[in-house]
Amino acid sequence: MEDNSCSGDCLKCHNEIPGLLLDIEAVKFDFENLFTFASGIKSPMYIDNRISLSYYGVRQLIRERFIRTIMRYFPEVNCIAGVATGAISQATSIADRMQLPLIYVRSQSKSHGTKNLVEGVIQPHAQVVVIEDTFSTGSSVFRAVEEIQKKERSVEVLAIVNLFNYGFYRGEPPVPVSNLVTFTDIIDTALKYEHIDKDEYNKLIDWHYENLIQ
Repeated sequence: MEDNSCSGDCLKCHNEIPGLLLDIEAVKFDFENLFTFASGIKSPMYIDNRISLSYYGVRQLIRERFIRTIMRYFPEVNCIAGVATGAISQATSIADRMQLPLIYVRSQSKSHGTKNLVEGVIQPHAQVVVIEDTFSTGSSVFRAVEEIQKKERSVEVLAIVNLFNYGFYRGEPPVPVSNLVTFTDIIDTALKYEHIDKDEYNKLIDWHYENLIQ
């Protein structure tokens, strides 16, 4: 008998990122015991994009979608930056495939050695795209953009490209923001494939709206 189960490697259940993230259980729902984000927001939905790193097929698809987005909208890029820690692996894979230099930005400066916040060599006149895995309020990735541009005045950050964006912006983005997957993409797919029911879907819509207007 043919095995129709999906390991996350074969891409036969879905060929789109939202469905794959749900298949590999990178998306979790809990309407009783809410998840707490670094920003302090309490959420009934949590996305752990690090899980995707364990599945070759999913990892490969995500990388190619990142590259397609970058080349379509920011073709002048000549440096890739990752935000620690979640986006470093993705940024490394993208930079390798595009044959570009890689840097990454720490969440805080080292307490020893050079005490760097930005790691790697930024060439003068670099045109940087910053990779982030999950965006909620944007505070950490906006700070990363600021630090990169502080490092060398001639450097320009072209954009932030996220794997997933909740869209809870706190302040105006310093550069354009592009997303592979949005909150709506995830919950619409979750409802379609019965990971959640209609009542849970409506609860997620209400929760999202409440945080959007804060």
